[in-house]
Amino acid sequence: MFLIANKYANQEDVMVWTNADMIYNKTMIDTIMAFKNKFAGLINYLLVGQRFDWDNPKVLDDLSYEHFMKHMNTDKRTSDSSPYKCTLHAPCGIDYLIHSKTTIVNNIDTNLVIAGTRHDMILLGSGLQNNHYTCDISATNVVIHQNHGYKEAIELLGKLKVNNNKCTGVQRSITECKYKSNMNGIISNS
Repeated sequence: MFLIANKYANQEDVMVWTNADMIYNKTMIDTIMAFKNKFAGLINYLLVGQRFDWDNPKVLDDLSYEHFMKHMNTDKRTSDSSPYKCTLHAPCGIDYLIHSKTTIVNNIDTNLVIAGTRHDMILLGSGLQNNHYTCDISATNVVIHQNHGYKEAIELLGKLKVNNNKCTGVQRSITECKYKSNMNGIISNS
């Protein structure tokens, strides 16, 4: 997957690996543009962030960023079953990586199953071990994960977990990124 994408990418292109159940909005483009404006020419980087788990995904009349954020409820004290109930996921579940053409390829175990389990933490670990610029963009990139049933995938996920635990590479967390974005769009030291 990464090799095919690299075949068509230029060195200055920004690449995004993502799970298919993620919802992005204009904050991703704004964050990437702020990063590229400040760090033009940086060769290897990883931009990652925490996601919000959308607890009750439903078809909504208005899924715009402004509307969703206005109605989003993240209060842990309530058992709200509204269509906008969200929970901030632990920093281990990354589910997307924004990276350069050369950040991933030739830096990971070829037996690693992407979209298995823990692969995103291993990809982040590779970036950190190789001293690539790694930035937690949670503050500026609001990402919504559509929670869904995993019962049908438990057996497969178990096999992928066994496989990925055998792969070389250290699992790392977003909290270990050396840099963080902030609401001014500036990518700074953490």
